[in-house]
Amino acid sequence: MDKIHHKGVPAAMQSAHSKTEKRRALQPLWNAFTQTVKPHENKGLLLAISGGPDSLALMEAFARWPGRAFAETMVVSLDHGVRPNAKEEAQRVVARASVLGFRALCDSRYPPLKGGNGEGQLRKWRYSRLWQLADQHDLGCLVLAQHQDDEAESHLMDLLGLGGGPEGASMGREAKHANGLVLRPFLGLRKDQLGLALSALGLSQYAVTDECDQKNQNWRAFLRNEVMPHLARANPKMTQRLAGKASRQKDVNDIVRVAARRSISHIAGEKIMIELHDLPSILLRFAVHEALRILSPQTDFRQSGTTIDKIIEAAESKPLKTSGFYHFSGVKAGLSEGQLILQRL
Repeated sequence: MDKIHHKGVPAAMQSAHSKTEKRRALQPLWNAFTQTVKPHENKGLLLAISGGPDSLALMEAFARWPGRAFAETMVVSLDHGVRPNAKEEAQRVVARASVLGFRALCDSRYPPLKGGNGEGQLRKWRYSRLWQLADQHDLGCLVLAQHQDDEAESHLMDLLGLGGGPEGASMGREAKHANGLVLRPFLGLRKDQLGLALSALGLSQYAVTDECDQKNQNWRAFLRNEVMPHLARANPKMTQRLAGKASRQKDVNDIVRVAARRSISHIAGEKIMIELHDLPSILLRFAVHEALRILSPQTDFRQSGTTIDKIIEAAESKPLKTSGFYHFSGVKAGLSEGQLILQRL
């Protein structure tokens, strides 16, 4: 373990922690890999590493994981073109990954962002580019460093109408994608557990600090820095509680989604019909989400709740309100007697 050292830093200077202390700090991360990554290792893995403390812990722990089968693995670090030092940071990640024995590359986003939905644009580009690179290198899984604190924040964001997963649901340790699987092995671990592992290795000082996060430049950062600490004072296990609710909500969503699909009929490649006859509003909501996902799989519809609320209100009115259309990004919807028809534009 001690032979792996940070580029330019003598191994003896990395950490004063003993081998036993390092192993104890890393063991929860290794257990997470065994549970989530090991079953899919033969599909090929793309580790998405930003250089922040969480993803750095992912890369360093994975390099030292005793259970690693040395299947095809590549590290990718993306420069989103937002911060002036981002490209240099991505290059440092690639240099470190190479020292650890990984194939690695960095990629930059140009031109800069336009418009107001910066976070949404970045998310769309990030996943799209990661899957493009995975496909180019014949890798079937993305491995991400999201953790329990991220789950708790996302659940709270949904409750407050600021984003998050559908109905506040968990992202899931394994999520199917058209191109493969997204693996999030650390969803059962707290952020401080990842930080402890990095500290035990003596590498905390090499993690990138996100200035946007420190300055509360988005809602997630504001909740993380200003709200969650106050909630933790009221209940020290608030993070685990919120993340647990997110996990249970995902289980509920999965069951409801299966039932909602039964009300969906495909008319043609560009149209989908949803039968409304006595359909409960919760099933209609999920059926609309599923139809939108089918018609425009690359679009993020998480901010479409208000439009869906209007559709549900009209569908439940007596008599049925059938006038006009409801517009989503790239999709329009209209009500007729007993039916909701969604069409790709």
